[in-house]
Amino acid sequence: AREAEADFRRALELTADAPTRADLVARIANSIFERNAYDEALALIAEARDGLGPSETFLRARLAAAAAWAHYDLSHIDEAAGAGEEALALLASFGNVSWQSLHETRATAHSAMASISRARQDTAGAIRHAQATIDAAERGGLRRLALSKRGFLGGLSYDRGDLDEADRLRSEALESATELGDSYTVAY
Repeated sequence: AREAEADFRRALELTADAPTRADLVARIANSIFERNAYDEALALIAEARDGLGPSETFLRARLAAAAAWAHYDLSHIDEAAGAGEEALALLASFGNVSWQSLHETRATAHSAMASISRARQDTAGAIRHAQATIDAAERGGLRRLALSKRGFLGGLSYDRGDLDEADRLRSEALESATELGDSYTVAY
């Protein structure tokens, strides 16, 4: 991850083109999150967004989805919700176009909103966003994210006291994650 981040940073230094920079920042964000450098990520996201024009809807949505996770991980729940809602609103303009990057970005935004909704004790919102995450993740080829959100739904069932449903969902997610070799989801 550090090598990839270093490569993206070199690429950032080599271009002044705002859309290219925004794409690079959107791609590097997860590597920065792995280092828990959320403020750094938010600064890069803000700088990249400032360079974009209003017609750069998809890039603005990708950056907003990344910002939602950064704010969430900093426990800035209101800012996280604002960024997640912005991402989803921007993505809505694309309708149901089948495009992998669009599905990936929708999955990221809905995943953040599911966690934000759970933190706000909005179970119905958390379920709705988790199910939307699974749908978009499966369409976008993000199998691990889909599995993770199935386990998340199991956690929501547990929170509601539906232990049988929680056990069923978590067991299914565990079995699939084990087959995939996804130790993170297995541990969750």
